[in-house]
Amino acid sequence: MSNNTKTHEIFKDNLCLFRCLAHHLKTNLGICNERPTDPFAKWQAANGGRASVSTFKGVSFQELGDIEKLFKCNIYMYNLKPEEVDVSSSNSTSPKLVCELLRRSPSRYDSTMCLNYYKGHFYFITDMNYYSKSFSCSRCRRLFTKHKNLQKHIPHCKQHVTYQFPGGVFELPPTVFDKLRAVGITVDKEEQFYPYRITYDIETSLDKVDFKQCNAQKLNFIGQHKMLSISVCSNVPGITDPKCFISQGDSAQLVDNFVNYCNNISQSAFEIISNRNSMRSAFEDLHSMIKDKERENGEQDSESECQLLSRVFKPLLGSLTNYC
Repeated sequence: MSNNTKTHEIFKDNLCLFRCLAHHLKTNLGICNERPTDPFAKWQAANGGRASVSTFKGVSFQELGDIEKLFKCNIYMYNLKPEEVDVSSSNSTSPKLVCELLRRSPSRYDSTMCLNYYKGHFYFITDMNYYSKSFSCSRCRRLFTKHKNLQKHIPHCKQHVTYQFPGGVFELPPTVFDKLRAVGITVDKEEQFYPYRITYDIETSLDKVDFKQCNAQKLNFIGQHKMLSISVCSNVPGITDPKCFISQGDSAQLVDNFVNYCNNISQSAFEIISNRNSMRSAFEDLHSMIKDKERENGEQDSESECQLLSRVFKPLLGSLTNYC
């Protein structure tokens, strides 16, 4: 209840739940003198609140149980949402609205109030049969045409929510060796695991410097890290001895020397791996396939052969090179 039924003006407060309570107490229990401020005052007194009508922030879902006990009234909460449809379906009709139960009351009292929840506000439902023609179980997503059937189903429903993912379940993407196998090239299992690594350690000093020109109102710079040395070691055969690069006062040059050394190690590892028996055969077979496809493409000018070359074989050669 967010609009005045007489003037149709929007209420400026957050007493929508207490308006629903006042209406329910008046129409269902015959209490004719109930006003929205009366249940609100009763709730404030029981809850120890001191907020006025204009400063009241509203009622949370967690507080509904205490409100039920205070007013001896079961409170069921619903909302209307579009029916879940298959996105791949060609049917372009707009989905119908389905009523979903948001909160089920323990039903300890004789009086029951049903509310619609929409954008942070509560709305009184006078007749569930007019409210919706389709009711959804929030656990199993089963649909019912009558509200009473949903009420009978909920206490016995033991299924969990079923989530539907348009893209399907997650699957590991194929590795470069899976793609090679698809075109008839096999690499030995023991050669499919990269065996080499580089380990390095960087040492710096924290020198006190004056950065007054960079200081902000709440930020003061008192020091700066300066690179002293970088130690490097690898397990690539022939380059297993540790090496230490020491700064000569130029940190950028120190980093350049370190990166160049790592590139040399990487190149040595590539030469070792690419010259293994099955790996070398894989490179040779790929190069041979690419040459054959290029020759066939030149002779036949086939679009399918051109796409196979650009989308399969050449990217596969690049992936295998990157692996090594």
